[in-house]
Amino acid sequence: MTCPEIEQEYYELASKPSVRALFHRRGIDTSELDFMIDDLLLICRRVALVGTAPSCRDEDDRKYLHCAQVGGVFWLVTRDQALLELDTVGETRVLTPEKFLLEVEGLGITLSA
Repeated sequence: MTCPEIEQEYYELASKPSVRALFHRRGIDTSELDFMIDDLLLICRRVALVGTAPSCRDEDDRKYLHCAQVGGVFWLVTRDQALLELDTVGETRVLTPEKFLLEVEGLGITLSA
């Protein structure tokens, strides 16, 4: 699930020298970074953010909650502490990747690429 506000943030973050340096240290060609984001966004469902975003300690994170709410997702998977401390927003559970994997495994859901 994505929205224009999240997509803009992805591209802005990808252009930061510190992010490009991280990819370089990991041996990933930074000229491919925008293409990786493009490919990721191709498989995402887009929503328009309508209504009021849920509250969050970090104002910049509200767009993720809003996108999850408008999109009706079950899980928001993140390592962002401001989002994780919320635990649940509406019908959406906010989980670390590890807790998400445990939860879907417990539900008998198999994830595949």
